[in-house]
Amino acid sequence: LGVIQNVRMLYADRLAGVYIDHAAGHRVVVRLTGSEAVPNETYQFGNDQLVVDYQVGAEHTLADLQSRFNGGFASLQQRMPGLQGGYVDERTGEIVLEVANDAVEATAGRQSLSTAAARRSQLVDNPFGVATRIDPTGRIENQVIKGSGDMAFTQSTLSGGVNLTCTGA
Repeated sequence: LGVIQNVRMLYADRLAGVYIDHAAGHRVVVRLTGSEAVPNETYQFGNDQLVVDYQVGAEHTLADLQSRFNGGFASLQQRMPGLQGGYVDERTGEIVLEVANDAVEATAGRQSLSTAAARRSQLVDNPFGVATRIDPTGRIENQVIKGSGDMAFTQSTLSGGVNLTCTGA
């Protein structure tokens, strides 16, 4: 197994997020719930060293956040104009909603959003029950490409290959 796959398997019950921090060299940050510390690990790959930095104290697991996102997102599509999509931010433990720039201001006027700065706006009547960030984005419309086919290909990696599928768009 790869390093990240192993981490995800070993700490599945407390995993809050995994991300690469390029600012500190080759470092993978693993966020965990609970207070039980896990010592950092170091791996050598040729001349490169990879540090796995475990950080404890996260409030929610990634699985919990994803479940909350999946359960609450559909209810927002009807009442939040300009909602383009969303995801769970593994770095911060927040649910992120991407809302079209022009809709952020209009929606704020209807009390769906607080009047805080748009980048860190908080959702009123938050269906997720956890920290939720609204990120303004450009409007994405008409992205369905009718009749496009699937293209399957393999991307080479150090540990073999990864099979990918693209819509051909």
